[in-house]
Order: sequence, then C-alpha cells, then structure tokens
Amino acid sequence: MLRLAVVLLLLAMPAGAAAAVQDTLAAARDLYTTADYREALAMLTRLRPSVTTPADLRTIDQYRAFALFALGQTAEAELVVEGIAGIDPTWTLPAGEAPPRLSALFAQARERALPGVLRQRLAAARALYSEKRYDASAEAFTEVLTLLEDPAMAKAAGTDLQSMTALATGFRDLSLAAD
Repeated sequence: MLRLAVVLLLLAMPAGAAAAVQDTLAAARDLYTTADYREALAMLTRLRPSVTTPADLRTIDQYRAFALFALGQTAEAELVVEGIAGIDPTWTLPAGEAPPRLSALFAQARERALPGVLRQRLAAARALYSEKRYDASAEAFTEVLTLLEDPAMAKAAGTDLQSMTALATGFRDLSLAAD
C-alpha cells in the first residue's frame, strides 16, 4: 500500500514542487528504514532529477549511499559520497546518523574527493577572472579561501596549501581591484 501511494505521489508531482519533493523524500526514507533498500534506491534515483536545491540533492544522495551500502554496493556508495563532496565540500555526515562502518565510508570518500573539489573550485574561479567577471571571480576566490580554512580542506590541499592560498588571495585581490 505504501509503495502504491509513493508511486502515485511521484506521478502527480509537478516539476520543482518543494512540498512534493519533501513528501517523496520522506517516503523514500521510510522505505530505507523498513529495509526495502532496492525500492528506496529506485525511488531516490527517480526523484533526483526533479530536485532543485543543493540541500535536497545532498539528502537524496546521502540516502542513496546508505541504500547502496546496505545492498553491498560499496564502490557505488563511495562514488555517491564523492559527488556529495562536490556539491557541498564542507558537509559531513552528522555524528550518530549512521553505523561506524558507514560513517567511515563517508569520511574516507569525502577525504578522497576534496583535493579534486579544491582544484575544480580554483579553476572555476580563475575562469571567471579570465572572462573578466570580476565580481563573480572575487566571490569564487573568497569561497576557495574559506574552504582552505577548514582543517579537512587544508589536509586535502596538502603541500599545495600555501600555494593555493597565495594564488586564491592574489586573484581575489586583483578581482576586487579590477571592479
């Protein structure tokens, strides 16, 4: 009966309807909680394209990773977590939200993804500067600098931390001066 209600809700859901997304997300969480991992994963996968907010996307991907892990698809779960880090690199799985092995998977996958995320964010900021979009590039470089202040990001930057910080600071200052 729950599955039928969820399917009907998905079919009736207009694109971008925040309330319907939240209802469907809650139904998917209920499926996960009742150990119907395959159905929860299928529902979350169908729901993902209609999501417009980063927070909802992160929540969907979090539960997709949970379901994949429960189904023994650890490599796929790690890829989903790495995607979460790309969307919101500062987000971490809240303490106590998952069993220790799943929490460890999240932490390790995020740690692996962070160096690439930092490089991508820095490259995107530099591209904005090259396009002479100085307001946007100043904001993007400031975001990179804020990320680099996070201890996990600093660790991810490794030996490049000082050069990344100097590069982002220099370009941010140039962007601000160009306006």
